[in-house]
Amino acid sequence: MTALADFIILAEDNTDETWAKIDAHLPEYSNMKSFVSWARMNLFDENYALRDLAASILSISETELSQQDIDNLTKLMNEEYGENPYPSFRAALVLAKRLGDERIFVLGEAVRMKIVAFLEDEAV
Repeated sequence: MTALADFIILAEDNTDETWAKIDAHLPEYSNMKSFVSWARMNLFDENYALRDLAASILSISETELSQQDIDNLTKLMNEEYGENPYPSFRAALVLAKRLGDERIFVLGEAVRMKIVAFLEDEAV
């Protein structure tokens, strides 16, 4: 199995323990082309845990965002919570990290409001 496949399995398990493993090891891989490509293609996966993993990869990555990435992340950030609210929060983190980009700067208040909404969340 590949490292990406291992992360996908951990995310699908979706427990506090598996997310602790993801959070501990994801920085080592988040800038790898295969991880970034997978993340871009899975921001809207049916499985909220995989959406969360996709946004998590992009939030840690130093990858430059395309306009399509920004549009997708904005859509994800603004989506209604389903069974897992964290993909929308992670999408806000991706955008917040890149607020210096004029295409993202205009989203600043929406990004801030999303992040503030999660400040009291123990999982965050």
